[in-house]
Amino acid sequence: SRPPVLCFFFMFYFFLKKNVYKEEEKEEEEEIEEKEFSAGVGSDGDHDVAINQEDMGVTLLAFSMNVLLGIQLFKGSKLSPVEEEGYLHLWRYIGFLLGIEDEHNPLRKGKRFAKAQLESILMHILHPDHSSSQLCNHILKAMSTRVMPFHSRALILRTILGDTWSDRLQLPKRSDISTLDKVRVYVWWWWIGLYTKASSLPYLQHVITRMHTFAITLFLDTCPVLKYPLSHPPVLGRHDDVADGVCPGMANSEKKKKKKKKK
Repeated sequence: SRPPVLCFFFMFYFFLKKNVYKEEEKEEEEEIEEKEFSAGVGSDGDHDVAINQEDMGVTLLAFSMNVLLGIQLFKGSKLSPVEEEGYLHLWRYIGFLLGIEDEHNPLRKGKRFAKAQLESILMHILHPDHSSSQLCNHILKAMSTRVMPFHSRALILRTILGDTWSDRLQLPKRSDISTLDKVRVYVWWWWIGLYTKASSLPYLQHVITRMHTFAITLFLDTCPVLKYPLSHPPVLGRHDDVADGVCPGMANSEKKKKKKKKK
């Protein structure tokens, strides 16, 4: 009976040793990454140079105006003007928190101005090169699953961007995509279209909104702490006038909080 016991012992020992080694190796890699980040490896080593306002503005547009255009594409109809303006106003405030001065905020004058700003900025910064193609394809591959593999995701992106931009990003041609991948994409489009239309119905709209709120709240309550927290979080006290313009009453409420703390 001893040989089986000894075999089991050695198997358990090597399994434990292997996992401990993996954990130690992972910790060493994380320490190296943190040191490289602190030292500025892969950059000019100067973390005090801020990202310019235009780059921050176009990133803000990607998460605001671009999303409204995407909703219109998937839903087949526009949101109401009140919903659109409310959504853009929220992102205008987020832009303020990220450090975009309100005079440079592309969302400060509503939807038409935001769309014009998006088109204007993209005209002179959107020039895909080899690195753009690599980045795009790597992201699609990293997101690939058995249900939605790389070629299916590439076809979705090609449908959204069009053939001209997709070719410049060197995405797979439609002729190179299998029938199975095309069927996956068709089912995906059908499901997204059905879901977006269902979310516009009076009763289902409230149910879906509550589901989304619950899911977001659950995620925020359980998500891990950021590995690299912001080095320069926005200080509200420096922008009280702008804050009051972006979100009326906000600066006053913050001043009241500061007075209470002093007392």
